[in-house]
Amino acid sequence: MSPLELAWFAPSCVGDTARLGCDDPARRATFAYDHQVITGAERAGFDNILIPSSFVPGLDPWTLATAVAPSLTTMSLLPAVRVGEFDPPMFARAAKNLQQLMDGRLTVNIISSELVGETLGSVERYRRTAEAMALLRSFWTGESVTHHGEYWRYDNLSTAPTRTRTPPPMYF
Repeated sequence: MSPLELAWFAPSCVGDTARLGCDDPARRATFAYDHQVITGAERAGFDNILIPSSFVPGLDPWTLATAVAPSLTTMSLLPAVRVGEFDPPMFARAAKNLQQLMDGRLTVNIISSELVGETLGSVERYRRTAEAMALLRSFWTGESVTHHGEYWRYDNLSTAPTRTRTPPPMYF
């Protein structure tokens, strides 16, 4: 049986305080406030914290995760990524680096939502997500990647910059 994971939520997008039932100016999506929430969640004993991604103004989840990671010693970070906003080998490299910075405590929240201005239906978005997740696994664990898919194409691309012994778990 897997242990129970207790996670919290970083209010990094404008409007997140509405979930608290108030619009408190002291609880804006700023680095200082999110750093306080994230380090407080670690002190409170949470295992992980979701750093969301949104089309509304706010903090970029990957920049925030990288900035706050050195302040943490036990808690994992779960920054969100919207599939389609990244090139898989470049994202695999960035995630590998953050995973190393965090001593193996990175988790990745995969989002299948539409991108700004995009009109893909849910079937197409989930196909793209499945392709992206398979590619990420290949870039983290394989020697090279040859892939001719619906959304990406690679011919014998080396995984030296992306390969890792500890790929981050992907939450979907």
